[in-house]
Amino acid sequence: GKAVENINNWAVKIDENINANNRFFARFSKHHLSQYQFNPWPAAISVAFSPPNSFQIGTNAAFDYTHIFSPTFLSEFRYGFARMNLTGAPPSIGFDPTQLGFPSYVAQNADVLAFPGINMQGYTHIGVTGPQYQHHVFQQSSFSVNNTWIAHTQTLNFGFQMLVPQVNQIGSVAPDGNYS
Repeated sequence: GKAVENINNWAVKIDENINANNRFFARFSKHHLSQYQFNPWPAAISVAFSPPNSFQIGTNAAFDYTHIFSPTFLSEFRYGFARMNLTGAPPSIGFDPTQLGFPSYVAQNADVLAFPGINMQGYTHIGVTGPQYQHHVFQQSSFSVNNTWIAHTQTLNFGFQMLVPQVNQIGSVAPDGNYS
């Protein structure tokens, strides 16, 4: 089926030359994407529709400061941050399977409450039958110092860079069971 997709992106950047020896820039940006699956089923049974809606939220920031200590020595300090939050969720998130007559232990032991996956041979499956619920966050921070020193006929570049990558992933396959 068709999906409705909404995208909203924006960015802000500031450049400043404070004086002949100092300058900086700062940038911040956001990215939002929402994708909603078209649900062709009647309202009374639409909760059993299974394709997931998906969402992305991205955040990026950067800062750079350059200082000229002398005509032969300068330093540049940089910081960067990037985060991407990805979520996929079927429309039935929060559905309690005991409403269908399933025993209470199904809901009590589910990773996520959702319409259970039901497969009948020769018919379209209903409910959450696969890896349709997921929440992933990818994040990285970076910090660096770069120095340039001109010594007679040689140019020396030295400094360091620190990267801190982080990943947090949560997903569930058929969280309320898969029944055939």
